[in-house]
Amino acid sequence: MRRHSVLRIRKLSNKNGFIFPYVAFIAVLVLVSITGSIQIYQNNIKMTHYDEEQLKIETLFQMGKAQIKQELPSQSSSISTLDQYTYTFPYGTVKIIVLLANQSSVTVEFNITTSENSIHTTVTNIPLN
Repeated sequence: MRRHSVLRIRKLSNKNGFIFPYVAFIAVLVLVSITGSIQIYQNNIKMTHYDEEQLKIETLFQMGKAQIKQELPSQSSSISTLDQYTYTFPYGTVKIIVLLANQSSVTVEFNITTSENSIHTTVTNIPLN
C-alpha cells in the first residue's frame, strides 16, 4: 500500500515539471472565479443603489400627488394652466406644473429631483373628486 503512494508521487513530481501545469491551471481557475465574484458583487451594489433611487422617486411622486390633491379642491375655481407648485420632502423636491385644467380633472407634470440629483419627469391626470 505504501509503495503505490510513493509511485504515484514520483509519477506526478518527476524532474520534467509534470505537476506545474496542473497547479497553474487550478490557480488560474481560482483567480478567474474570484475576479468574477468581485464583479458580480460590485454590480449588485450598483443595482441596489439604483433600486433605492427608484424607490425614492416613486415615494416622492406619491407624496407630491397626495399634497397636490389636498390643495387643488380648495382652489378648484382658480386653477389655471402653467400654475406651479413646489414641494420639498426629505428625499428630494417635487415641482408640479399644471398643464391642463377642467372641471373634473387636472393634467399635471411632475418634475422629481432626489437628494442625490436623480431626475424624473412624468405627466399624470388627477381627478378633482
